[in-house]
Amino acid sequence: MRQILLSRKIIWVAFVVSLITLVVILILEPDSLAEIILSLLTNVVASFFLYFLVVVLPELRTRQRIKANCFKSYRYRKRVLLHALVSASIKGGRDDLELSGESIDRLMSPEGFRKSFEHGHEADEGIYAFSNYIQNNENEFREIIFELRLIARQLEYVLNNCDISDDKLFDTVSALKKRFMRWTHCMRLTTTRSV
Repeated sequence: MRQILLSRKIIWVAFVVSLITLVVILILEPDSLAEIILSLLTNVVASFFLYFLVVVLPELRTRQRIKANCFKSYRYRKRVLLHALVSASIKGGRDDLELSGESIDRLMSPEGFRKSFEHGHEADEGIYAFSNYIQNNENEFREIIFELRLIARQLEYVLNNCDISDDKLFDTVSALKKRFMRWTHCMRLTTTRSV
C-alpha cells in the first residue's frame, strides 16, 4: 500500500514539475509553442501509460488475488466447520445425517442448513444433538473455535489491507468479524469454565 501511495506521489510531482517547466519555456521562448504542446501531450500520454502499468495493473491483480484466495479459504473453512458439526451431530445421536461430500455440499447453502438443523426438540434432534455432544468433547470444540478464529483473522486481514469503498459492505464485513470474535471469546469462556 505504501508503494502505491509513493508511486502516486512521484507521478504527481513529475506532473507539477512538467507544468512549471512548460510555463518557464513559454515565458522564455513563446515561438516554440507547437513543439512544446506536442512534447507535453506525448509526455502526458506516456506518464499515464506508465502509471497504468506500474500502479493500476498490479493493484488490480492484487485485489483479484486477495478476493479469490479469501473466497477459497472461506469455502474451505465453512466445509471444515460443517464437517465438524455433522460429525458431532451424528455422534450426538442423529441418524438422518451422513458425512458425505454431497451432504456437506447441501449444507453449504443457508436453505440446506436450515432444512437439516431447524427442527428438533429432543436431545438427539436438530442442533440439539450437536450441542449436547460438543459440551462433553472439548477437543472437537476447540477445533471449531480454532476454525472460527481463522475466519475472523481472515476478515480482519481483508478489512486492514483492502480498500473497501462501499460503506455498507465495510460495515457488514466488520460486523461478521466482530460476531466471529465474540463467538470464539464466548466459546473460550465456556471451555475454561467447564474444565
